[in-house]
Parts: sequence; structure tokens; C-alpha cells
Amino acid sequence: MCMNPMGMRWMMDAMQGKPKPTNESPGMIYMLCGATQRSNTDPTDKTSPAIPIGPHWMITWPFDAAESGLPTTVRDKGAWVMFAGTPFA
Repeated sequence: MCMNPMGMRWMMDAMQGKPKPTNESPGMIYMLCGATQRSNTDPTDKTSPAIPIGPHWMITWPFDAAESGLPTTVRDKGAWVMFAGTPFA
């Protein structure tokens, strides 16, 4: 996983269960080997079945899925909004 300082701040905030990210500007994260997350709606979920995700870029900045028209479900190709409806969207 590679990330810039604001991406790191966003990731640490999510991992520490903070109520919202504290990055003050957009962050970037690239996951060459992909990831396995437990939920597409709850960044703190650690018990649901695993959702494998291939290599991807993440832009870590508050994002409104409804305004963008982007989907909120995991897809093999294309963009989607992860954790829609939360401060970590």
C-alpha cells in the first residue's frame, strides 16, 4: 500500500475508529495487491464476511455518492463510493 500523508491520516483515522477523518486536504492511496474489507458501508466492521477487492486507487476526501451518481457497491471495474453515507465516504 502506498499513500501520501493525507491518505495516511485518513487510513489511521479509520483504523482508530475516529468519528470522521481529520485530513485537511484530499489524500491518495494505491493498493497494488488490492484489499479485503468487511463492509462497504461501515469502515469499522471487522466481523462480516470478507469482500475481496482488486488493485485500486482511493481518493480520501468527503464525497457524496448521491450527488455524483456513482454506485455504492463493490465492482470489478470502474469507480464506486466506499462507505457512502458516512464521514469516511
